[in-house]
Formats: sequence, C-alpha cells, structure tokens
Amino acid sequence: MLPSSIGQAGQRLRSRLADGVGYGYNAKRSNGLMPITTQYATRLRRVFSAMGVMPFAFFVWRHVRFWSPGLIRKNRRLRQQHHTLTPIPPGNLIFSATGTRDVSWFLDSGVQTATAFRQALESIGRPLETFSDVFELGCGCGRVLRQWHNEEGPNFYASDYNPLGVEWAKANLGFVTLRTNDLAPPLQFEGASFDLCYAVSVFTHLPEPLQMPWLTELHRVLRPGGILLVTLSGRGDLVRITAPEQAKFDAGELVVIDPEFAGTNMCGVYHPESFVRANWSSLFDVLRFLPEGASGSPKQDLYVLEKRSGRQRDL
Repeated sequence: MLPSSIGQAGQRLRSRLADGVGYGYNAKRSNGLMPITTQYATRLRRVFSAMGVMPFAFFVWRHVRFWSPGLIRKNRRLRQQHHTLTPIPPGNLIFSATGTRDVSWFLDSGVQTATAFRQALESIGRPLETFSDVFELGCGCGRVLRQWHNEEGPNFYASDYNPLGVEWAKANLGFVTLRTNDLAPPLQFEGASFDLCYAVSVFTHLPEPLQMPWLTELHRVLRPGGILLVTLSGRGDLVRITAPEQAKFDAGELVVIDPEFAGTNMCGVYHPESFVRANWSSLFDVLRFLPEGASGSPKQDLYVLEKRSGRQRDL
C-alpha cells in the first residue's frame, strides 16, 4: 500500500509540473549575485537528481523560493483589479507553467513575449495580422494566448500537454480553439492547418528523442511558406549548467538535464545555434536568429523559421 501511495503522490506532483511552456521564474538581481546563486542551485540540483528526490525537491524549492506575505497581497490586489478583464488563472496553473505564483510576472512576461513575437514577424515583413490561422504548441493556461484577445484577423488555436491548463483556457479564452496533446505527437489538427506556429520554451523541456518528432509534426501542420517561432535556452542561459556541460554546448552538442522528466520544468535542454542550424535545416530555413531575443522568456534565444522549400536563407 505504501509504495502505491507514494507512486500516486509522485504522479500528482508530476502532473502539477507537466506544462511544456514552463521555463522557470527569474527574479531580477541588482546586487550581481545571480550567477553565484544560480551556480549553487545548479550543483544542488545535481545532488537531488542523483539521490532520486528531484520531483519533491523541485516542488518545495519553487514554492518557498519567492514566497512572502507581500506576494500574496500583491497577487490578491491584481486579481481584484482584473476582475472585469481577461480572467487570471489560479495560482497552481500559473505555477505549473512558469515555476512561480507571481501574478504580476505572469502578466508582464506574457506581454513581453507577445511584443517580441510581433517585432520578429515585422522584421521579416509578415506582421501578425497578415496571418490567417495561428497555433501555439504548449499554451499552458494562456500566458501568451491572452495577449491576442483583441487581435483582428487571425484565428487562434492551441494545444498543451497539461489538461488542467487547457480546461481553464477553454472556459476563459473563448476566442481560441483548444486541444490537448500527449508528450509525443501527433496533434489533433489536420495537416497544413496553420500559416504561423509558435512554441514558447517547449523544446527547452524536451529531450533529444522528442525534438525531431515534434519539429516534424509542426512542419506537418504548417502550410507551405508557414512560419515557426521558437524560444530556446542558448548561451545566455549557460550559467545554469556545469562547466563540463558548457564545454559540450560549446562543441555544438545539445545539453539535456534530467531527461526522465521530459515535458516538465525539471527537464532542461540547451540548444547551441550551430546545433539548430545543423539538425533542423532539413525541415526549416532560419530567417532570424535573435540571441536572448525572447523577451518574457529570461535569457532565451528567439528563432524565426520558415517551413523549408528547398533553399537555405538567413537574412
């Protein structure tokens, strides 16, 4: 009975963390101690992983790291201010998506991500309003989706691994057509359904065996000439990994941390630019590579990709 109870508790914990968009919360540091603190946390993470207690340690760390009575009061105040606007998800869904319960950060980072995407699309001469059907992989509880509620032109679609986030979004973001997906493809959409797809910190939590299947699936649902926006952990995030892992990254190899927790914030994946160009080029052309350009996704790179048509371009 005891092993079964432990297993069920672990599954419940995993489901609370199982949001592909999540990448973790980075508080701003004005004292310059962020790298030291992060490196210490990195070493501690390896210890917990080796001991087999990573899910429990991760859950506790993310809950207590920035908890304070002040945060509770601030969250309550923001919810009251937004009661007539687009609803704010409950704290457990925000936590599963971002690793924090900070409502202000949830709202602000969503705005920043949407702004970064708009600017990237405008830089290739294809503003958001020129697309017909837009799809988000790993939508969570709508951190980015909610930014499009007044957008005129495109139809919006989304899917996520966490059914709780999808259920909330269905009830509160009525302008979006939503589906759930498994950890591995396929999606519940027909081929060539969209002319724009995006994934915010999704591939940062998928180990290598899942990366190409999902890229192939996004290629399948995109129309000819369709655009894919992805945010990836690159050189700006290297402070989070060890020196040997950084050397592997510098050699152009994919760095994967805790792949057994694929699809959750506990699995971390780091993409060198050279790896993306070498391994994704069979499906997509690189139109833009913007180092640390994914505002709203701390330190992540932003790639603007086009469904491959037999040519390689880099503007």
